[in-house]
Formats: sequence, C-alpha cells, structure tokens
Amino acid sequence: MIISSIDLYPLKSLITQLSGSLLSIIGVQHSIVYGVEPAIVVGGVQAQIGNLCAGDIEIALMSAILLATWDRPIKQRLWGIVGGLLVVFITNPIRIATVLGVGYYTDWVWANFTHDVLFRLTLIIIIVLYYFVWYVKYDQIASWLRRFR
Repeated sequence: MIISSIDLYPLKSLITQLSGSLLSIIGVQHSIVYGVEPAIVVGGVQAQIGNLCAGDIEIALMSAILLATWDRPIKQRLWGIVGGLLVVFITNPIRIATVLGVGYYTDWVWANFTHDVLFRLTLIIIIVLYYFVWYVKYDQIASWLRRFR
C-alpha cells in the first residue's frame, strides 16, 4: 500500500494530542510519550498510537471508494476525500479517548473489548455513513457551504 510507506508520525502525533485533549476534558489523568510511536499513558497502561489509530486504513479505504464512484465528477470525488479526512481526524481521537476512558473508569478488560469492537465497528459505520451522506447529500451540502464564501 502506498500509504504504508509514508511517514505518518506527524499525523499520529496530532491524533495523540487531540486524544489527550479529549481525555483531559473527561477527567482522565494521562501523559503523552513520544518515542518510536507516540503513546498515551493512562493508569500505567501505555497505548501506542500507531498507523491504525491515525486512520490510515480509513483514509485509504474511503479515498478508494470515493475515487471509484465513476458517476460523480472528479472534483466532487476529491472534495469528498477532503471531507472524509476531516471525518477521520474528528472520529479517531474520539475512539481513542473512549477506549482509554473506559479503561480508566472501569477495567482494562472492558477497554480491550471496547477497542476490539468499537474500532472495527466504527470503521465500517463511519465509512458507510460518510459515503451515504456524501453520495446522496453532496449537492445540498455544497450549496450550504457556498453561502459562506
């Protein structure tokens, strides 16, 4: 995959910082460590923020799906990718903070379950929901955004 050869450390660091901010909002004591991979430490548990946490699969899959939608103009598909990137950058820190918050407030067994289920389930839901909204509502969203020019 092309994206796997790209250095995602800056993106992972951004996702780590955003996740840390959300953890602060929900009252989870944590620290951020920058090593080979950025990591968030919560209650003695170190969660490395790898490529999957940064959203490389979501970005690649969503981009491929949008680019393969041949009945839409290329400009619309490219704007769809930009919007998809924003969705990934918003949802991934929420997912990470949720998993770590569950571990902090309950038990790490539940955090592992939340990670395994939440990460996979939201991957599918986010991509399908975003594609649906983009495909069906693009014209309405684009005309709404044009009012802010």
